Amino acid sequence: MKKNSGDISAWYDFLTDMNETRFFDLMRLYAGEIKTPYNKQKLIETLTAFLHREENRRILFALLSQEDLILVAAVMYIPFCTKEKAAAFFGSRFSFAFLHDGFLNLEERLIIYRKKNHDGADETPAFYFDINPLLREDLEKRAPLSLLFSSYEGEENTEPPPVNPGPLVSAQILASWFAFIAEYPDCCRTDGSFKKKAAEMLEERFAGIPLDFLSALHKTLVNLSLFKHNGFSAEPDKAKRRSFAELPPLSRYAYICAAFCAACNAAFCGLVRRDVLQKNASFVLDIFAILKKGGASFCVSPSYILRLIFLLQEQKRYCVSGEKIAAKEGRLRRLFRENAVHNAESEALGGKEGSFNAENLLSAFIRFGILVPVSGKNLFAVNPVLFSDTHTAVSSRPENTSTEKIDQTTESKNAISIDAGFSVTFLREIPLPLFFDVTACMEIEFCGTVSRFRITRSACLRAFESGVSPDRFIDMLETLSSHSVPQNLRFSLHDWYTFYASASLFKGYVLQVAEDKRLQTENNPVLAGYIKVTLAPGIYLLDFSSDEEAADVIKKSGLSFIGRVKKFDTETESLPLSPLIQSRQSEDSPFDFLCGIPSCCSAETAETQIAETDADFRKRHIAAMEAEVKKKNLSKESEEALMLRIRRKTVLNAAQLSENSVRLEKNEASGMDFLGKIRIIETALACSDPIEAVYGEKTLYGYPAGLEKQSGDAFLIMHTADDAQTYKISVAQARLIRRKPSSVFSTR
Repeated sequence: MKKNSGDISAWYDFLTDMNETRFFDLMRLYAGEIKTPYNKQKLIETLTAFLHREENRRILFALLSQEDLILVAAVMYIPFCTKEKAAAFFGSRFSFAFLHDGFLNLEERLIIYRKKNHDGADETPAFYFDINPLLREDLEKRAPLSLLFSSYEGEENTEPPPVNPGPLVSAQILASWFAFIAEYPDCCRTDGSFKKKAAEMLEERFAGIPLDFLSALHKTLVNLSLFKHNGFSAEPDKAKRRSFAELPPLSRYAYICAAFCAACNAAFCGLVRRDVLQKNASFVLDIFAILKKGGASFCVSPSYILRLIFLLQEQKRYCVSGEKIAAKEGRLRRLFRENAVHNAESEALGGKEGSFNAENLLSAFIRFGILVPVSGKNLFAVNPVLFSDTHTAVSSRPENTSTEKIDQTTESKNAISIDAGFSVTFLREIPLPLFFDVTACMEIEFCGTVSRFRITRSACLRAFESGVSPDRFIDMLETLSSHSVPQNLRFSLHDWYTFYASASLFKGYVLQVAEDKRLQTENNPVLAGYIKVTLAPGIYLLDFSSDEEAADVIKKSGLSFIGRVKKFDTETESLPLSPLIQSRQSEDSPFDFLCGIPSCCSAETAETQIAETDADFRKRHIAAMEAEVKKKNLSKESEEALMLRIRRKTVLNAAQLSENSVRLEKNEASGMDFLGKIRIIETALACSDPIEAVYGEKTLYGYPAGLEKQSGDAFLIMHTADDAQTYKISVAQARLIRRKPSSVFSTR
């Protein structure tokens, strides 16, 4: 990668703006003694020349351990990387203290630097870590993105996924649940838990499916607005359900996972804004695209998925490609960022509806069968059904949302069996829209490996209300069955419909016209298609969705005598679920390394193996530099300071071991030197350096947490490194206070 002039300028600005004490300490470390008069710009050029020397670069890269390279990769691929973000990404793998020391050491070795953020946005940190632009090209070869996902906690696995993975939220389960809710709309309490009688029926009808799964599924579907609520009752929203059913399977799973995450952070029936839900579902769809690259044997630990989700969230949050952050913010990126800030503020005002964390998403993947456990290991495999031929269609345009509209006469034949008692057994999966349509006239009897429904009068009456006719229902049954529909069932369906049609209650637009205008109205080519029912001579029920549509149709019809709508009371229609568009970010790099899973994660690439093969060189180099120090007749303080530099791998050649390059500081005070001990503690607090305190017969070593000054004394609050306890020590009574300097970058 070519060096970006903006990056190099930022690196120079960082050195120029550095605290003078720290700046000269850094220059002495790499350039030796500084002679006056000095020119700061020339000193920076000297340091740059030091990094350009081939031998120095070779040793600098060879001294990088595997853990060093992992931290470098974190800085390279986590947008606006800070210690706090790195701690959130790595979780329990690295402690915060380790990350603190590790980043300080990489700064001191000139691998990374703290870059000032000029964006000025509230959601971005004031300072963040970035890669030294003089070294970026070589470091990108040694620290690829795959290092952040390198194998640990049992992630390496070459076994295939389970032969019989757990089911996804299948069409069968969804159709069964909607049939149950249609029959028992008040099965839940106000908190979302099932009533006692409902729980007993669920255990009987959904044997083998845990109640907590059904409860989570119901809350998820509620958050998708697939049910209308009237008091404590839930009624399926048929229009919204239809739009959900016609989505590609992967988009449906993405919406389900996104709605489940919202249900984890909200009260029961806490509906989520559509824009928030669509944004989160699109994010889940990108995760699916990345998981797909792993192939059939992609097995990962939970922590692997958490890191993947965290990294993609951060990259989407700041609208970056994953390769690097643009040095200069463009207009489009600024607009995206400002929109993200606006959304964040809106979500904050709206409570927790925008909450969407990695743990909840991982729980959704496991609960709904996206990830299935590998027997005997803390590993999960991607459900192979998820990326089968019938599930891989991902919508990129709204017109592609009908991917399940298949030739039902050929692919859905022999899917059901009907017995004499009107019991219907579903022998295999059918397209979800068809599943919803055909089960609208049925009640669920059993949901398991196969599902069994019963055609009942009450279910048919509900279906007739939604516009289903007996003939249409019979046609669906004929399509799915290999035999003709029994004659007694045909008779019952028509008899029930006659019973249903004996009285009608309408809601809509009523048009009344005079007798001399009836023929003109009924034969009008524009208006005739909107006449739904002729209630009486000259009185028509019209199928308009809004006043605007009514006015527009009447205007186009040319029937000026009708005039405006005199009375209206329309019902607001549910907006359909929007098609999801897969982000291009998940289609190409930076996650292309997943294509080689598990080989790519279980065995590092040739570049990353350099860190392991250079382990012997690191030992030899450190030993050789320590031997050079021993040859010199140095004071104890100077020798300790140079040895510390060697152990921190900041010494690349023997020329850096000059005693004149060491600026000796007073790092310990003892006995009656009360003010000296206070100054050392304050310096250690400012530098985040560890302290050694001799108090009575005890010697404590740890990090200072505070200094409480009182009349005649002061007390040091410190956390010890060995037993992780907190001690409060009288400074006046302490026999010795010694600071252990850690880095020239400690104070800033």
